[in-house]
Amino acid sequence: MNVPVPLPDELANGYTERLLRLNGYSGATCKSRAFSESNFRKVLPQLSWIEKLARFVGQSPEQFRHQHTMLPFNGAVRAKDLIRWSMSSPQRSPFHYSAGKLNPLGMLACPQCAKEDTAFWGVSYWRRSHQLTGVVWCAKHEAPLMLCDPSAASSLPSEALSRAKPLDRKLVTQAMANVTVRKYAEMCASFLANSRSLSTHQVVHCLQARAATLGIRAHSGVRSSHISRVALQATEGPWQQMFFPDLARAREGAFVDSIDRTYSSRNVAYKAPAYAMAFAVFYDSAEDAFADLDASSALLSPGRPTRDKPANRRSHSALRKHSVDRITGSSEKVQTRIRMAIEAFVDGASIADAASEQRVSEDELREAMRNALRPAFASQQWS
Repeated sequence: MNVPVPLPDELANGYTERLLRLNGYSGATCKSRAFSESNFRKVLPQLSWIEKLARFVGQSPEQFRHQHTMLPFNGAVRAKDLIRWSMSSPQRSPFHYSAGKLNPLGMLACPQCAKEDTAFWGVSYWRRSHQLTGVVWCAKHEAPLMLCDPSAASSLPSEALSRAKPLDRKLVTQAMANVTVRKYAEMCASFLANSRSLSTHQVVHCLQARAATLGIRAHSGVRSSHISRVALQATEGPWQQMFFPDLARAREGAFVDSIDRTYSSRNVAYKAPAYAMAFAVFYDSAEDAFADLDASSALLSPGRPTRDKPANRRSHSALRKHSVDRITGSSEKVQTRIRMAIEAFVDGASIADAASEQRVSEDELREAMRNALRPAFASQQWS
């Protein structure tokens, strides 16, 4: 079998088409049999299509996912099971199936890239960086991307572009002229290129610190604008209406869950575009954002935050260790909320904010912390 080398930034979906064509498979019926015939049959049948492609090109499944799928973008932020893309387990899961998930518009392509690729590589190919949600122009050529029909992945860009349609001119013009949208595009590209997923603890640590600096509401109970309100004002126009329609609710002061929880939720990770928007609002550039994220990784362990004050780490550990065990008369759900409220308090939230965020009373929270601190003092862990 003739196995071409995957090209830089080549999307796995498009590479599959190129591989099949080169080996004489054409037509939907013929292609559907390809992975069960000939050399494909020799590959372990339980492997996914991504894993089979990786075997053919001589890469590990993890390297192939990192370099040729949308997984680094779709899984940019994780609440648990952090992944270094080049070393992650090849075990299949619903999370890894998102490797082939593309932006909601369809396949996008840059005519100039297709022309240059054909001249240099001898073939045009689908690029991952053109499929990022909300990114409507080619970063290399500063030119609008073209929208191809849904079946475009079964052809080459040079072929699909003959039937492609331009994106709405007002939408593209507004997006390319908007500073925040440009920073959003930078963040999306940085997520795609990042070698590992980010922890929600890292993200919340950075965004909350930035929110406090900029006077944006960082905790419940604080009287200032939500980030969604700031994002609404910074990106208002057709681009926002297309990719972030929920932001319109911020006009009336409503809480926009997907955006406003990006800098408070440690236990649940939201979609990559929401985080890209949050960083675009808070930071001057993706470079500055990742400098803070890298610095925070030295402070935070993969699963839980490490405190900023080394002298108090033992007392904080004791606070967590004893808090839930010493709460009496509370259901398991209430105990969990109290523990999360204590974590928020140790992270810097006020008692009122921590209690409000986790829907427990301030008295319950105070009593849990008193009970937790008593053994800490008794064992001299506070000293």
